[in-house]
Amino acid sequence: MLQVEQIAAQIREADCFLIGIGEAFAVGAKAEQSPLGKAYMENKKRLEGEAALLPAEREYVEILDMVGNHPARETEEKRARVQQAYAILSKIVEKKPFFVVTMCTDGEIFDSALDAEKITAPCGNVHMLQCSRHILEPFETAPLYEKLEQQIEAGEVFTALPRCPACGGPLHPNTICTEGYLQDAYLPSWQTYTIWLSGTLHRRLCVLELGVSFAHPSVIRFPFEKTVFYNKKASLLRVHPTLCQVPQELEGRGMAVAAEPVQFLTELESYL
Repeated sequence: MLQVEQIAAQIREADCFLIGIGEAFAVGAKAEQSPLGKAYMENKKRLEGEAALLPAEREYVEILDMVGNHPARETEEKRARVQQAYAILSKIVEKKPFFVVTMCTDGEIFDSALDAEKITAPCGNVHMLQCSRHILEPFETAPLYEKLEQQIEAGEVFTALPRCPACGGPLHPNTICTEGYLQDAYLPSWQTYTIWLSGTLHRRLCVLELGVSFAHPSVIRFPFEKTVFYNKKASLLRVHPTLCQVPQELEGRGMAVAAEPVQFLTELESYL
């Protein structure tokens, strides 16, 4: 408990916060909660049973497989715990400057109490779609999803894959898992982040790295270490069940916590 108390004191003394959210927070979209997922539940069996499918229907089955078998699908309990963790982070940074870099592509953080203008998601977001022919920039999916949901609720047979209004090509989630991933959607927020970060030099910056793996170390792990190395007033708190090691160069200003980050934040809350 002494370590948690020390961390809480360090948080209270900070001038600003840089937060890295790792894959440990990933929730993903449950099939029954998204319009495409509802279509999967309603129509996939019928489509697979048809002897002869139109080309559009075959493409539709493919995208339904992708949505319905999303590798990050989790339970409602996981979603509730993650949202609680985001609420605790919101409490930590309350009334102080902060920025969040997230590796998650589920979009859950944008539904939290954290200011969306202070979040950047370089790995993409499943709530955005991109044209498979790379002609359009990523765009909001809401209008397409709304139309699809209306068709499902009306009992209409929906067989056409959502398509790009410009070229007619199929649309795919705008995430790093999509071949030909377009970065246009997150770049403005990334630029805002880099400008914000440049203003934290010589300030008591508390860097919270939560559940970040080595999948893409050049996005969070290495840059965060570099930030703390050059800002002598900064400190690094790295929380991960197994990958919490802190470089020797940050000795005295880095703390390793071998813990599950969502659970750690829950325990930390009572000390804030």
